[in-house]
Amino acid sequence: MKKLTISILLPILLFAGILYASTASIWYAGGDQTFAWEAATTLANGGPIPLGDTITYNVYYVTRYQPGSGATLMGNTANTEYVVSWIAENEYYLGVATVRLPDGESETVESDISWSVNPGMCRSQVTFGIRFYLSGAQPSGLDYS
Repeated sequence: MKKLTISILLPILLFAGILYASTASIWYAGGDQTFAWEAATTLANGGPIPLGDTITYNVYYVTRYQPGSGATLMGNTANTEYVVSWIAENEYYLGVATVRLPDGESETVESDISWSVNPGMCRSQVTFGIRFYLSGAQPSGLDYS
């Protein structure tokens, strides 16, 4: 009976953990907001970025976070922040990847994407997402009597 209970509960607990791990701790209201991150200062192996290499960042979003799922590229920047503007109502997770152009080369190399839903990538381990809703139409037909 213990083995049966464990074999039933374990998958349920693991699934619940996956669901919890892929949701945001904090939801911010959408609009024009600045998404920021720390600059990449090393290569993936921990070595220094060679002098002469160019580092930029690709900024992405997804509406449902699933590892390996398709992400939409919002833009590229040489800065460590990006102003995000939304036009469609939805819930969004943000991601950023380091793009390296080695000196003298014409092809870039991109890191894995760091997602706002991954505690290990977020400041203070606090994950976040964006909820964007359009406002109601502006009142018209004003009158005074």
